[in-house]
Amino acid sequence: YPELTKPTPPEADALDARPFYERRLADIYHLRTPWFQRDRRTGAISMTPDVRDMLTLNTFWLLVWGLKIFAARVILLPILLDTHAQLVNAMPLSAFNAIYEESLASQVVLRLQPRMLLRVALQVVLWGTGGAIYLADTLGWYHLVLSLWGGIDGLNRFGVARTRERHVFGLDCYATLRRNAYAKLLMTLAPNGEAARKLKVAAIKDSAREPVVAPPRVTEAWKKIWHSLVDDLYGRCLLSATERDALRNEKPVRIQSQECVRRLRFFMRTLASSDIPTSHGALQAAGISVLVPVYSEPILPQVPADMQRDCGVPRGRDSEHSVVLDRKTLDFLLSDFDVEWKRLQLRLGDRALFRTPFDRLMRVRTWAAERLQTVYRTVAGMMKHRKALDLLLAVELPTLSIEERRALLNLKFRLVVAVQTYANHHPDANKSNAMDNYSREDVKLLLERYKHGLAISYIQRVGDCFYSCIIDGTRRSAAGELEIDPDHPELLSPTYRIELPGFPVLGNGKSDNQNMAIPYTRGTLIQAIDCNQEGYLEESLKIANVLREFDIPIPGGAPPAIVGFREHIFSDLGTLGSFAATAELVFGTLVQRTLSRPLWSRYHYGHPDVMNKLVLIAQGGLSKATKGLNLSEDIFAGMDAQLRGHNIVHREYFQVGKGRDMGAISILQFFSKLSQGTAQMSTSRQALRLGQRLSIGRLLGFYYTHIGYYAGQLHYYHASYLLLALAFVGSLADATGALVGAGPASAAPFNGLFGLVSILFFLFNLLPSFLAYLTDEGVIAACRKPLGALLTFSPFFFVMQSRCIAHYFSLEFAVGGGKYIPTGRGLAINHTPFHEIFATYAASCMYPGVELLLLLSGLITLAPICGYALNYWALGFASIAPVSLILGPSLFNPHAFCIAEGVDDLGRFVRWLVRPAKAGGGGFDPPPPWGDFH
Repeated sequence: YPELTKPTPPEADALDARPFYERRLADIYHLRTPWFQRDRRTGAISMTPDVRDMLTLNTFWLLVWGLKIFAARVILLPILLDTHAQLVNAMPLSAFNAIYEESLASQVVLRLQPRMLLRVALQVVLWGTGGAIYLADTLGWYHLVLSLWGGIDGLNRFGVARTRERHVFGLDCYATLRRNAYAKLLMTLAPNGEAARKLKVAAIKDSAREPVVAPPRVTEAWKKIWHSLVDDLYGRCLLSATERDALRNEKPVRIQSQECVRRLRFFMRTLASSDIPTSHGALQAAGISVLVPVYSEPILPQVPADMQRDCGVPRGRDSEHSVVLDRKTLDFLLSDFDVEWKRLQLRLGDRALFRTPFDRLMRVRTWAAERLQTVYRTVAGMMKHRKALDLLLAVELPTLSIEERRALLNLKFRLVVAVQTYANHHPDANKSNAMDNYSREDVKLLLERYKHGLAISYIQRVGDCFYSCIIDGTRRSAAGELEIDPDHPELLSPTYRIELPGFPVLGNGKSDNQNMAIPYTRGTLIQAIDCNQEGYLEESLKIANVLREFDIPIPGGAPPAIVGFREHIFSDLGTLGSFAATAELVFGTLVQRTLSRPLWSRYHYGHPDVMNKLVLIAQGGLSKATKGLNLSEDIFAGMDAQLRGHNIVHREYFQVGKGRDMGAISILQFFSKLSQGTAQMSTSRQALRLGQRLSIGRLLGFYYTHIGYYAGQLHYYHASYLLLALAFVGSLADATGALVGAGPASAAPFNGLFGLVSILFFLFNLLPSFLAYLTDEGVIAACRKPLGALLTFSPFFFVMQSRCIAHYFSLEFAVGGGKYIPTGRGLAINHTPFHEIFATYAASCMYPGVELLLLLSGLITLAPICGYALNYWALGFASIAPVSLILGPSLFNPHAFCIAEGVDDLGRFVRWLVRPAKAGGGGFDPPPPWGDFH
């Protein structure tokens, strides 16, 4: 039945027949939308927004393909044609004219000669190599244009960051911050329209020499908000008492903490941005819920027993906590945050603040949790949304009582922490899908600390029935304590319980956990947050501006369904942590800025996106929950929204903090999960429908942002391998006399192209970071940080990362078996034994590295015999790949150059070869023995 397999175009009234951009494009082509418009006030003629968007999208791709075709015509094609001609000259047909007649049989015999077949084989490999390079460099040109486009757009919006006296917060900073806060945050407090207009004009002028005259109510409101903001920074130990007093009184001060300076500078700069919409006030803002899925992440770690004794707490039950910071991790925190730790020590002696030893111990635990990737850090940060709304409502409605304001806040905000394992009891927590009694006590502590606005959802099994439950802290005894579930004494009593139709975990767990918690959210908007993130009070003050995004329609359409925001990576500790932080900075700013406009190809990439809950419910939930197919569960929310005609935008005036993997194994496992998830996503019905419905410009954006990026890494490896193999085989044939003259000819592509391909590869890895730092931290940081990355062997890590992406992407297509890999939350300060590194990286990196090394060594040996010289640039770049793949996994291992660790690794590796390994260090499961590994 061929009519069943033939793809049919979507019906005109189908739900996903016309995505938003394609509807606008069709209106332009059919002249339903005018190409030009006249300004009513000035009479100037300009292009309509629809036409402008179409032209910018097409211009982007014309630049990419123009550069690609130009490079192929000027560089690639001449080298291939010249090499092809040299191979023909190495074995011309004229050499056999005296031997073979011109009959058909003679010509067939001639072409079946071994030397002739060898020449043909080299020519086939030559053009196959050219094809691989032609495919590989497309991704490079795409990233180059994307970086330049996004970087120039960022410079146009934000300019170059000011670096002079960066740590000094002077009078001009206070004036700029004050005038922009009046216009963007407190406009609704103006007594009349004329006063509001003056505040807006003063913010546009942005001149510190002209003091803005604001109404007294606005001035007092900002003073109260500013004091709360400074006190919040002081509470995090980011300010000393002297710095706090100077900031509260708006006096020039040099701030010691780089984190505090970064946060205040970002707050000041983004309030002056033209992208941020003016707030209509917290009272008119829509309701929002923050959804945080939790599985086995640490909630509030306990400190070692000796530090408990220092706080005055004797060794007791708390010292048996299941998550106790080891001394090595604690020493690292004390050394890296030494100034903040000294400030905390000074405050611990204040008996008015900390009356009991347990108060002091709890403050030490929260101090450590605020500097690790913990659930407490996320909850404390996201609850600042409620604090910010409380401040804004207090200045907008000063006559409201505390109880009335609290009731209003309950309608405006709720933080739902979906703790999937809360009801799975295991006394020792030896299982990852269970929670021990100490972690449940930490959950109770969170509910006691945040009595209003925080809710804990979980899945409970009772017999053969499954329930979705919520604890919101409202069920309390007469003494004010949280009630205990009478049927399950180890659990708190749920406020509501919904019976589910069956076993709810159909996917990898996280997506099911999120979807089960959606019924308990409040408001019309949901912010998706991971439990390795945190919030800042100064950013939460812009929450009313953020919610305004869903009231402003896109030109030609409705308001967006998903609004994405940037992230600040706070886990930039160590070399690999710095690499990961730079990559996330580039992706969260420059890349997503360009994906949103002009490519119109941004989807949902997780967090901290704010989404329309009604849209999510209509398309089946926050995330898709099918094992394997929905391995990358986040992106499907964006794909479904695009198919249903909704729009997705990206903004950079709001940020949250985020922690990333900091170890080599955890980082590359994360990329392996992304590679396998992208391979599975490419087989989904959403990808098929997008391929059928998107215009060519948006389809290219979708491809090169997702599938094309991972396939491009595979093409880079294939191009490098084929260049080396062609040069080696040709030189071997020349040296053995099988095909004299083939050596120099087959090495010509290696000499002419390997350096160019490598430079293009490293350029699209380093240029985006330069442009991103230029707008964020200034010229000095933009030069210093990429150069520092080069000096700390970042090219070796990029090559290793690229090869891992390519390996797992191709492996998923070949054999499948992709599975969810949780993100690493710990500090990468423990040494990983070599046998675990070998078992992890042998197939993806080390074996291919050995093959490249053998090819390169053979080429270096044969080149003098064949009488030609290798290009030093090509030879240098070609040496990076095998060295990176063979030594890279060990090079980026903590204590890699420690002799004692090396001797111990050698012993463990030998024992692993002959028998199953015992549990090794580094926090990883022991790999299978050598026999099972192969």
